Amino acid sequence: MAWIGSLWTIGYLVVPILFQMLDKKLAGQLAGQMFVVEYWMGCASAVLLIILERSLNSEIPLRFWIASVGLFILDLVQLFVIHPMIVAVKQEIAQGADLNSRFATLHAIGSILYLLMSLLGLMLVLTHFRSLDSEGVKGHG
Repeated sequence: MAWIGSLWTIGYLVVPILFQMLDKKLAGQLAGQMFVVEYWMGCASAVLLIILERSLNSEIPLRFWIASVGLFILDLVQLFVIHPMIVAVKQEIAQGADLNSRFATLHAIGSILYLLMSLLGLMLVLTHFRSLDSEGVKGHG
């Protein structure tokens, strides 16, 4: 579940601090790089988690599939659609184009998708703890 923790930490702790402490351009560059790493890690983590879950459990809850596959798809969308579009718009803005409203729209879409990813991550974490509880593992630590 470190994957979900990193998703929440970067998006809701680290990036806001970057924008408080640094100028917007540098904070945006750093945040963008962190998100790219997070999305790649998310894709790898989702695939690994699905493979491990399939090999270890015969009955996998539907909420696990919704959360893990949903996260994988949203990571791909962020990585290969939203992020490249934001980078392209930022480059055009740097060259003098007036695309601030387009940037704001893409940023809002990315933020909404990130929130959805965070909620799917919560679903995945809760599914994990429910499965531990049903196995009688919880509380025996």
